[in-house]
Amino acid sequence: MPRNVVPKGAMQKKVEVEEAGLAGVYRPSAPGAGKSNVFLVGLRGSGKTTLGKVGAKRSGRPFVDTDVLVEERAGRSIAELVERQGWEAFRALESEVLAEVCAGDGQIVATGGGIVLAEANRLLLRASGKVFYLAAEPALLAARLLKDPKVAQRPTLTSRPLAEEMRALFEERQDLYMTVADFILHAGAPLHELADDFEEKIRLVDRMVGRR
Repeated sequence: MPRNVVPKGAMQKKVEVEEAGLAGVYRPSAPGAGKSNVFLVGLRGSGKTTLGKVGAKRSGRPFVDTDVLVEERAGRSIAELVERQGWEAFRALESEVLAEVCAGDGQIVATGGGIVLAEANRLLLRASGKVFYLAAEPALLAARLLKDPKVAQRPTLTSRPLAEEMRALFEERQDLYMTVADFILHAGAPLHELADDFEEKIRLVDRMVGRR
């Protein structure tokens, strides 16, 4: 079996994110076969924005970050939006932004960590392109976030310490990420290795949809 191909039936199994392998072809006949959008999903700290920008530069595609678009639309940071209007308002605006982004094609799109919580969003992602799940152990993500000077500006989802919160979010969302994923990227790998593998898979997506 090729190194990067996930065995049939793996959808019911959790990803072993500490594995050295970088990516898995998860569902080659996905509903989004007609569009060449590339979506990055995963918990915060997994590197979606960083990898997305590198992938966009290498592939010549436009890069879109749904969190940035939400903040532009709201006229304030996500933390301020949540504080003033609550999570429900944020999620509604996030879904609105995603629908607009999905109307386009040929983009690399970094999404918010919780975008998969809404079934409508999951269906939209699957129908609008190929989805890459940046998977990593919660402890690694917590360590990254603690080094991030902007971490204090991020709205907390629980009252738990960051490491515990990331574990809880991983357990809550892992199956949802797996449900939408066409490819699995291991976020703990060095960026240059991830970028090389991502670039290769983007070319695969282009071939799948007949994009030149």
